[in-house]
Amino acid sequence: MTYNSYGTYAGTILVDTFDLNWTVTPSPSNTNGKFITIVAEDDTFTQPYIFSANTPYIVNESSYSVTVDLTSYSGTSAVYKITNQKDYTLISGDIISTFTDSEEIPIEINV
Repeated sequence: MTYNSYGTYAGTILVDTFDLNWTVTPSPSNTNGKFITIVAEDDTFTQPYIFSANTPYIVNESSYSVTVDLTSYSGTSAVYKITNQKDYTLISGDIISTFTDSEEIPIEINV
């Protein structure tokens, strides 16, 4: 799956709540995965995160979005990424997950 962002917030932003939008190609053919949006203080993405959200796959849907709310964050610098998690169920019933990250986007919050 290919991740394509549009309307991406990058660099200095003047709001602390904003929508991230992205598309994927091809669109999911089943519901065996999700997108994980993570906002952290630096590119090590160490927990606890400033913000995180899960967006489940929707069959045949290629456009997704999530509202990022950083109103409780007191810092000015952050970085975010979207991780695509796919889950595969083996014959044994065990689940194997694969993860693909988008690019990491640094932001400066100036509100």
